[in-house]
Amino acid sequence: MNLEVKIQNYDWGKRGINSYVANLAKAINNNLVIEDDVPYAELWMGTHPNGPSTITGSDQKLSEFIKQHPETLGETVIAKFGDQLPYLFKVLSIAKALSIQVHPDKTFAEKLFATRPDLYKDPNHKPELAIALTPFEALCGFRPVDEIKLFLQSVPELLAVVGAQCVTKFLTSDEAGLSKALQDCFKSLMTRDQDIVSAQLALLLNRVASLDESSRAVQQASLIERLNQQFPNDVGCFVVYFLNFVKLAPGEALYLGPNEPHAYLSGDCIECMASSDNVVRAGLTPKFKDVDTLCNMLTYRMESAGAKLFQSIKENDFTELYAPPVEDFAVAKISLTGMTSDIELIPRNSGSIILVTRGSDLIKINLESQGAARPTQAPTNMNAILAVLYLQSFIIITVSAHDFIQKRAIDTDPCIVTVDNTIINLNDFKTPNGYEVHFDGRQFLLNICGTTPGCKGNVSVCEIDPRSKDVKHILGYYETLTTLTSYKPIPGLKYQTSGRKKYHVEIEFKCNRRTKTDIVKYIPPQGQVGRRFKFTFESNSLCIQRKMNCLVNNVLENSMYDLNPLYKKSNNWSVRNVQDGKQIFLNICGPLNKISTVKDRECSYPGTQVCLVDGRVSKNLGIYTSDFYIHHNLSITFSDGSVCDEGNFTQTTIDFFCSFQTQPPVLSSVSSCNYRLSWHTPIACPQYISFGTSCQIYDYFLGHRDFKPLFTNEDKKRRIGNKDVRYNVCDTLFDPCGLYNNASVCVTINDKTTVFGWTNTTIVSKNTALTMDLSGEKCTANVYRLTHINFVCDTAENRPEKLSFSKDMCKLDIDIYTKTACFEHESNVDNCTIQDDAGNLYNLQSLAADTNYEIQDPHDTNLVYVINVCRPIVFGTNSMCDRYSSVCLRNKTEPDITKRYKSLGSLASLKRYTQNGGMFLKYDHGSICKLRNVTQSSTSTEIQFICTRNRQQQMLVFKEKDGCHFKFIWKTHLVCTP
Repeated sequence: MNLEVKIQNYDWGKRGINSYVANLAKAINNNLVIEDDVPYAELWMGTHPNGPSTITGSDQKLSEFIKQHPETLGETVIAKFGDQLPYLFKVLSIAKALSIQVHPDKTFAEKLFATRPDLYKDPNHKPELAIALTPFEALCGFRPVDEIKLFLQSVPELLAVVGAQCVTKFLTSDEAGLSKALQDCFKSLMTRDQDIVSAQLALLLNRVASLDESSRAVQQASLIERLNQQFPNDVGCFVVYFLNFVKLAPGEALYLGPNEPHAYLSGDCIECMASSDNVVRAGLTPKFKDVDTLCNMLTYRMESAGAKLFQSIKENDFTELYAPPVEDFAVAKISLTGMTSDIELIPRNSGSIILVTRGSDLIKINLESQGAARPTQAPTNMNAILAVLYLQSFIIITVSAHDFIQKRAIDTDPCIVTVDNTIINLNDFKTPNGYEVHFDGRQFLLNICGTTPGCKGNVSVCEIDPRSKDVKHILGYYETLTTLTSYKPIPGLKYQTSGRKKYHVEIEFKCNRRTKTDIVKYIPPQGQVGRRFKFTFESNSLCIQRKMNCLVNNVLENSMYDLNPLYKKSNNWSVRNVQDGKQIFLNICGPLNKISTVKDRECSYPGTQVCLVDGRVSKNLGIYTSDFYIHHNLSITFSDGSVCDEGNFTQTTIDFFCSFQTQPPVLSSVSSCNYRLSWHTPIACPQYISFGTSCQIYDYFLGHRDFKPLFTNEDKKRRIGNKDVRYNVCDTLFDPCGLYNNASVCVTINDKTTVFGWTNTTIVSKNTALTMDLSGEKCTANVYRLTHINFVCDTAENRPEKLSFSKDMCKLDIDIYTKTACFEHESNVDNCTIQDDAGNLYNLQSLAADTNYEIQDPHDTNLVYVINVCRPIVFGTNSMCDRYSSVCLRNKTEPDITKRYKSLGSLASLKRYTQNGGMFLKYDHGSICKLRNVTQSSTSTEIQFICTRNRQQQMLVFKEKDGCHFKFIWKTHLVCTP
């Protein structure tokens, strides 16, 4: 029978004739006028009440027809689902992202329907299968754990939105606690205050706009910009760092089971699902967001994008079957060439809907075997079921209930893996006869993602007799195939046998850029039982050019490294200390530039970062294969370089050291195949960053700061040339900025008013510098206006605020002078009396000053002692010790702010005593003492007070250092007897 189907004009659909849906609808009804400005988003085929199909030529709904003729469904379907069509068949044309959403399982769907029928309209589950008709993009499922960790450590704005506490928990969780830690992080993101999301998203957009293309790709810049353009300031823009970003070619499919997060982004697809419209949304939508429900129902299973790709089964020369692990539906794709004259469709014991998506000739479809009422003849402009015809071939899609499928347990393919957002299909390495592996008189047969004929039966790995070729041991069955995510960067594969004497086989995959053929090696066990076997599989097809991520977050220390300034767009870094007239060149955060003197291609492999040059000959010292890591200091290792003497590959490790001055990298050592370089540069100094919301911040160095009192009851107004500026901080302006009521910075130039800063209450401390960034309206195609506020210390608060515009008028800098930006210090003075042997009391309180005493070390001019008496030191830019220290050592040559200061004694441990007629103050419990053969565990300081009535001789001087004990002499009239 012929069907009239429902068109859904959702806003996210493609418009006019650009819509696949619109063209299909036109094939049904040639009188349909396709309007250019109308979105044609979905075609629904089925019985769902939100878009029921009807019988052509009548007003009868398909659901009514099925009730009258239940035999059209098939006996098995009736037994399982009654007289209800169990699936809903759609075509989607997507121009703008659909919501971040999830569909409940059957049990939870019934609960939602029972408790909230106003939001959830039916009690059914909604597993989905999407088959791409054109290039198709989607977010689906949580990324592998390493990818999520990388983004949390390299995207500071993501860290700020998720929250350092959740991120730290995720980064430090063991495998058992990862899912719960991910849930906490994801929920923290999705429930974050909107002003924080908006502010951090604005900062992210401005930052990535200036990155090079490689860094932009790593940080998903283009995708985030696109989503923000579609849904400004939506928290869903940050979700791309948690969910896999998948691109499908026509014919490729995704299967999304219950409770799997996803969002379709662009393209056209066939979509089939259980007959339901239950959707729980949480982002990228103007519709109702049920965030708590969504966060509580997700699976939080972390796996590669490849695990979401769904493989079809080839039934015959014409038919591919997409059979998901549910009973509600399956989809068959029938491809006919122009030479095909007549074929017989595979009988299905269920009611089927047939969709013709491609063709340009006469087609006859005998529907009697499909349970339909009569045969249908379909010319070019046919109205049989649904068709749009073009080219000289037919693509016919049929969808039916799943009862006719022989059970297939595998719903995801372990041989499709993802490495750095690139999908690798390991099925491509399957061969008809498998691979032979020889080792020390033994012979093995194995195949990748398939069976091995020489092993007999459903076996993938076996050991055979080298002479007779008889199977000695079956080592792994094909049906046991699983993915090993423990192998990096490419996941491995595992086969095994069953029974008491179980064998285990692991296959590790490696990139080998120099081999022209695939290489399989047996790796002999090292001290392990002989029932475990390991093989390596090397191929140049496994080599992926990774994009270097040069933003490194050390969440445990609340610091960040940005190595991008080390990238050279032309030329390369030259390494010092290289002997015998040779040279080593390298680049960082980008590819190695061409070396004109080299004639060979050894250093021309994609991803090469370090190259040794000897005349016109080169040696590849390493390719970018792994990210930066922190162990004592920041390091990176480039591997897979040229083959070295031992048959291994050369690798180079670079250790970065924080320094005040930039120095070229230096060759530290060469050992066998390993080169080690050291690089001292201020770029390697950590940046200590803290974030605060609601105009408050807590920083390790600064303590708690509250900037809300800076909000004034009248907007501040300044005129700069022909520009009138109105601004307020920590809340919105009292008067609108043009049409907008949510701005904090407004600029009017020649009667044209522009928002230079939307309201933002996020304070950032970067190495104790306090700032606030407010993003505004667009300035250029890729840049938003930005107001950057610097909070500058002014204890008197009597300096006028300074405003200045950039030359391109895209940025406004405001310096606000406030005592809130000043270092706070403890002003209380402890009991400051001391007693001599005769019982006389002396009051040293006048020595407790509001400014510290500073003494230069007589032996090292770079060391300065900062001291106060009977109170903590006055905390400031030159005295950032422990807040309870009374004695502090500053190393002027140390660029790392956390290593620059060392406490030499705490006020809390102050002791007063006399010894041999002298009077002393002693401070214990300073920084850890790390000298060998010294018994004390922490540094300490002793100050001896000596009487002098000569005012010119009154001074504090350094006496000596004894291990970790520091001694000073203070000559003062305050300890002279009356």
